[in-house]
Amino acid sequence: SSANEDVKWVREELHRWIFGNVSAKWRSVVRAAKASEKAAETRLFELFSGYKGSASCVKAATFRAKVNVIEPHTWSRYDLHLVVAHFLSVRFPMC
Repeated sequence: SSANEDVKWVREELHRWIFGNVSAKWRSVVRAAKASEKAAETRLFELFSGYKGSASCVKAATFRAKVNVIEPHTWSRYDLHLVVAHFLSVRFPMC
């Protein structure tokens, strides 16, 4: 396999792994949003912190995905996939 194919495979695996983990805990983001806008944003950032993503990295990903951070209950699975994809491209630029 070529280096490009290897990078593509690694990126797809990372995407599946992160998406699976974040989607499994998604209800906690929705619950936090009911408490306050700041709590929703904080919880979202926490979900990505395990991948060494800073708050600014997550903010960039949500901005690029054009999702409303303070209304996570409106996100579709596709929206979450977009955020994960953009997170990967910000966090790991070679992907």
